[in-house]
Amino acid sequence: MSGDGATLSWISTTPGKGTAVQEHDTWVLGETGLVGDRRFHLVDETGRMVNAKRLATLITVQADFDADSGVLALTIPGGDTVAGEVELGDVLDSGFFGAVRGGREVVGPWAQALSEFAGVTLRLAATTKEGAALDREAD
Repeated sequence: MSGDGATLSWISTTPGKGTAVQEHDTWVLGETGLVGDRRFHLVDETGRMVNAKRLATLITVQADFDADSGVLALTIPGGDTVAGEVELGDVLDSGFFGAVRGGREVVGPWAQALSEFAGVTLRLAATTKEGAALDREAD
């Protein structure tokens, strides 16, 4: 992809904010950025977003999401993989750098597995608006 004199030959994304990024040489660009990038995020007990800056151990978790099947897989260091079809639960608005971003709690085994791995209570959320879990929400 090129334009305005710039060439992009690869890009890194992750379906889970704060988890390990993966390099891609192809991607789909939507209205608010790369489709599926940071689709999921974690929140603490106060409803505040948790990323790798707050909890560095998250960067070692590999997240994969297949939008066609709805299957989310998290591979935690040590070889454990927690996978299943995503089911959305209650509304779970999250604090992102002083702003509130809309989301829904993700029902399933992921939050418990990540909480045990990180040693803190975490909840997993899915954004309700594409691009909402980026550091700067698209207008």
